[in-house]
Amino acid sequence: MPEIIRWHTPVIHMRRTATRDTELAGKTIRQGDKVVMWYVSGNRDESVHAEPDAFRIERPKVRQHLAFGAGIHRCVGDRLAEL
Repeated sequence: MPEIIRWHTPVIHMRRTATRDTELAGKTIRQGDKVVMWYVSGNRDESVHAEPDAFRIERPKVRQHLAFGAGIHRCVGDRLAEL
């Protein structure tokens, strides 16, 4: 099930407004800029997932995806949603 969720994430994107100037991956983000995280892109990150465009039901670390958020922003109902 987690590979299906990684492959086709239920959340499409999340948009936020930058509260201060910062730099991310060599790009300048100014206070007030709108920034978007596309979950499908994060779930296909080559630095995290070997062969990210391959659907592998027995993928190692299969629950290591962003479909339910991360850290303090992780969905509290993630295990229920997997059912």
